[in-house]
Amino acid sequence: MDKDNIFKSCNFYLDDGDVVHVLIKDFVGDSLSISLNDNDGTQEDDTEITPYGELYTGIYGALYNWYAATDVRNIANTGWHVSTDAEILTMRTYLGGWLIAGGKLKETGIIYWSSPNTDATNEVGFYGRGGGYRLGDTGTFNNIGGFARFHSSGDYTEGNHYGFHLFNTNGWMSVITYDANSKKEGRSIRHVKDSTTLTHGQTGIYTGNDGNIYPTICIGTQEWMACNLAETEFRNGELIPNVEDNGAWAVLVTAGMCYYNNVEI
Repeated sequence: MDKDNIFKSCNFYLDDGDVVHVLIKDFVGDSLSISLNDNDGTQEDDTEITPYGELYTGIYGALYNWYAATDVRNIANTGWHVSTDAEILTMRTYLGGWLIAGGKLKETGIIYWSSPNTDATNEVGFYGRGGGYRLGDTGTFNNIGGFARFHSSGDYTEGNHYGFHLFNTNGWMSVITYDANSKKEGRSIRHVKDSTTLTHGQTGIYTGNDGNIYPTICIGTQEWMACNLAETEFRNGELIPNVEDNGAWAVLVTAGMCYYNNVEI
């Protein structure tokens, strides 16, 4: 990376061998890993990311139906869970209410959002991106750059809150209302840690079931993933089915995942 590059994040931590690992991500999502000061006192030029898995560098993550989000095999690794309705509402209140909370969650600029990306500040380091969604009734993909839709682990009965929605045209954080195809819709997922020792603004790491690692951010008293999930396995090691066919997605009533337009980006 040259001296003119603009860095988005830089994290340092020790492994069990007392190696200092440096994880760097630049503003376009590229990554670089450097490991320094190994246990015999010499500098390393180690290109392996970490002993825990690879640093996830995708732009939008994957999309999942509600059946994947709530499957008993567990899409979240030990100590974490899919965000609940209560946690979503707590975060929205902490960020000042639905009219302005979304702007504080959205990544700035028009790289990951369509113009105008109104009111985006990314104030709390959530890095919300316009990953679009997949319709539950037809299996077609919609609104990448325009919307970000997130599942929760709510029970999806009429009148209950579940999930939330960010928009490119305003700073809203909207709780999505129930409809007949909600469980089948493909949406992004963010996990929350069961309990955290972090305080607001502090960062951490989440390691997925398949070994990918993700940055995390503490918002208020809740530690959230700071990028969209791209999990391919349940906690027991079974694969989450990647369903590409639109018709198959539209009738799916079991766990399924996909990438927007079936391309991992």
